[in-house]
Amino acid sequence: MTTLIANTKGDGKAGDEFWTKAETLLYKVLIGYIHYEAPQEEKNFATLLEMINACGVREDDEDYENHVDVLFNELEKRDPNHFAVREY
Repeated sequence: MTTLIANTKGDGKAGDEFWTKAETLLYKVLIGYIHYEAPQEEKNFATLLEMINACGVREDDEDYENHVDVLFNELEKRDPNHFAVREY
């Protein structure tokens, strides 16, 4: 996890600690989702990267839900106390 985060800072610059913590939490939540919910063949870093790439937002549309939002909303309906849902 640390290596993944270190490689997203660009030019080796230290980022704001808030964003580093938010990024760490997002990765943990996505890994939790993959670990508990993904089929065996999708439990890998490729799936993690796909989920990260699908986490887009639209500043002009507060109601926009990306693919990851939809996955977590569906999971919340099935299991509102799921680890990944609570952290998301």
